Amino acid sequence: KRGYHTPTKGTITLALLNPNGTAVHLFLIVYDLSDMPVDHRTFIRQRIVMMPDKTHSNTTDRQSSKETLRYLAHINFVTSQTGKLYMHSDIRLIFARNKLDYDERTGNGKPQLVTLTDVPTPKYWPRK
Repeated sequence: KRGYHTPTKGTITLALLNPNGTAVHLFLIVYDLSDMPVDHRTFIRQRIVMMPDKTHSNTTDRQSSKETLRYLAHINFVTSQTGKLYMHSDIRLIFARNKLDYDERTGNGKPQLVTLTDVPTPKYWPRK
């Protein structure tokens, strides 16, 4: 079972919907796996973390200066013996259930969301 055939570079769009069909979060994952060898595997992980508001938080408090994971998308890729790239296995999504705490009227405490895209080291490993 190979999975879903994908181009070697491009953008993956994942929409996280609530039961009403309203979008909760949209993942836009840009990838370039054109240098991936034949018969190898890898993954791409995109994390969206909440950074604390530095203007209203106490910087000496270690707990308040810590980043908090809000969303995560994990996608596995594999190349076949012919060199075709496939998304395989499950796409894993993690999302926070709690609401963000800030005052919308004043903007005080508004968090900053930062997107981080990770690949493993080494970037590719042989398929078993």
